[in-house]
Amino acid sequence: TGDITPPHLEVLRALGVDLVGIANRSGRNLEELKRTFGIRNTYQDWRRMLDVGAPDAVFVLVSADSIFEVARDCLSRGLDCFLEKPAGLCLEQQVDGAFTRQM
Repeated sequence: TGDITPPHLEVLRALGVDLVGIANRSGRNLEELKRTFGIRNTYQDWRRMLDVGAPDAVFVLVSADSIFEVARDCLSRGLDCFLEKPAGLCLEQQVDGAFTRQM
């Protein structure tokens, strides 16, 4: 939920997407984003959000060093993902089984 998050949430809200949850490890800005965009729940653990929030799809808007782990967790649960960065920092991460099975 860094600086890039609000523009994505604006578009999703305009499209009528039901925002079931948002996660941020630090908890920063979660309550403000929840109020502003009508998000149902906030989480500091994305895995809990995936398990409890039961989303149909996930926007993975995290730093480059975190994207592999988060995206892999989403894909291993069979969730559709939007990634604004490559799926990993190196080729070994990008061809990991979790990604190649989903492509």
